[in-house]
Amino acid sequence: MLGNIANEAFVATDGDWVYYLSGSQDAVYRVRSTGGDSEKLVDLPGVQFLNLLDGWLYVSSSEGLYRLRTNGESLEKLSEDIAGYVNVVNDWVYYLSEDGIYRLPVTGGDRELLHQERSGWLTVADGWLYFTAFSDAGDGPIQRMRTDGSGPEQLNNESSGLINVVGNWIYYFDSENQGIYRMQTDGSNRQLLTDEGSPFAINVDGNWVYYVDYAQRTINKMRTNGSRNQQLTEDRPYFINVVDGWIYYQLRTPEYQYQLHRVRTDGSDREQFIAD
Repeated sequence: MLGNIANEAFVATDGDWVYYLSGSQDAVYRVRSTGGDSEKLVDLPGVQFLNLLDGWLYVSSSEGLYRLRTNGESLEKLSEDIAGYVNVVNDWVYYLSEDGIYRLPVTGGDRELLHQERSGWLTVADGWLYFTAFSDAGDGPIQRMRTDGSGPEQLNNESSGLINVVGNWIYYFDSENQGIYRMQTDGSNRQLLTDEGSPFAINVDGNWVYYVDYAQRTINKMRTNGSRNQQLTEDRPYFINVVDGWIYYQLRTPEYQYQLHRVRTDGSDREQFIAD
């Protein structure tokens, strides 16, 4: 799930249903995991960053931060903030706003400022918030702090993005050196995994790193140590979500409509899952 947050989190599943965000219709939908007709749950302009927890869907939109039941009922506005990189963890919703990092209870209520600086690529893992410094010049180094905002520390010096935290490793894109790297969660043992082509859209799931090579217009995967790099499909989406053995991605048509596609994580059974 954490890798999906770094990839704008547009798909989630509870096993029976696949929930997804429409790229061109500003709405939340669901469809049976076996396929079939889609059901619109709610219209929300600029909807993004889908989270699923305990029967609730959490989403950000250009009108604020919301949650709703998985059947579309009980829509609640949690905050007026235009929230980015929403992470719903235990009893808290963590998110980025223009002036810093906030959290609020999953039921709504007063927000709490945790870090008063512009930030990017927020991800929450094992009691830590990982994020980058952000400025008009772009992404900065990776930092982390406890989920209550205490103990902030800088972990590297490179311009970094697409943060995935899995186990004791942080996987990220270094925009200065144009490569996918990993380092341990304390900032030590930095390793280059690949700088071939033009890698982006990193999503780590299990023992594999999935990513898009913009130069070759492909979706690839490699082991988390950088070995066994291989091509899966000749599509070039902007972001990818990995859910239950499938890679979901959106492709834009010449008419600027978005189609939801998926392919198995071994590269088989590529299909158009939903057409907007």
